[in-house]
Amino acid sequence: MVFSRVSSSVFKLLALIVLALSPLAAPGQSFADEAGVDGVWRAERMRFGKQCKTMHFAPDYLTLIDYNNDKRMDVVTNPGAVTCDGVVNPECSMLGCMTRFYTQLKDGSYHLTAEMQLYDWRMRLRYGNMVFVMTMQGGMCNRTAIEVCTVEYRVRELRFVELKRE
Repeated sequence: MVFSRVSSSVFKLLALIVLALSPLAAPGQSFADEAGVDGVWRAERMRFGKQCKTMHFAPDYLTLIDYNNDKRMDVVTNPGAVTCDGVVNPECSMLGCMTRFYTQLKDGSYHLTAEMQLYDWRMRLRYGNMVFVMTMQGGMCNRTAIEVCTVEYRVRELRFVELKRE
């Protein structure tokens, strides 16, 4: 009887820990319990903390921009603005740099909407909406790996919708 109460309590505690950590560990989850951009900072520090003993983020690591046209500031990471154990751009390779896109929800929390391997991105106005123009490795456009391609995306709610590939 005592054992079942103890194991039940331990199970409930473990379940609470898993539930508390799951929004920070799994892509596609929101950081509802975090206060705004601070939740994104914590998630990024935790991500790099798994692979880095020392890390430094430049002030421009997070870019605030309304990329889904909802009048709320979303966040894009800048992989070139982080140093991990003395290595600049630890998530970059010849295929580009891992860039993460966090969409702000109505309650002020952020949702990890996408992670993409990119060389570069910029925003442009297309038919009254802001869209991403992303430069990627050629394989994304059925080209050879050494070529590059450009893909345009519009973000609708929590999805990236492809508009055009060049």
